Amino acid sequence: MSQKNSSTCNPFGPKHEISKKTKIEEHGSSFELKLAELFHIIKIDNGLLKNEIGSKSDYLVLICERKENLFIELKGRQNFDKACLQIYNTFVFLKSQLDFQFKNVAIIVQKEFNKNDLFSNGYKKLAKEFGTKNIIKKNNQIVYK
Repeated sequence: MSQKNSSTCNPFGPKHEISKKTKIEEHGSSFELKLAELFHIIKIDNGLLKNEIGSKSDYLVLICERKENLFIELKGRQNFDKACLQIYNTFVFLKSQLDFQFKNVAIIVQKEFNKNDLFSNGYKKLAKEFGTKNIIKKNNQIVYK
């Protein structure tokens, strides 16, 4: 992976700036970005980290102007614990390359959630790194503005 370029917050290579809405759909769940500012969207699983062993999140979105890293996992069926662990693993893989001043946000979209999800080991691990306020979970679809 390449070094950080001073003209961008994306340390992973060529700039992929998008200034209009973008929608990602997998497993019956969707994530849509509607931002005025530019952002980088990076496919993680079978993309940036295709050769890394272990489970990984689906996407990483870098929003330079807001100083936010969005770790996105789209699930079909209920598996919140696994989704949390996928985001946590991705964060661990990439932590040294990400800007430490950026806020890390975990976004998990799946068909339904269980009230016991917040007691899972994956959630506890992720909450320790991101803080509970930076973990967003939604049924089926989310629009991030």
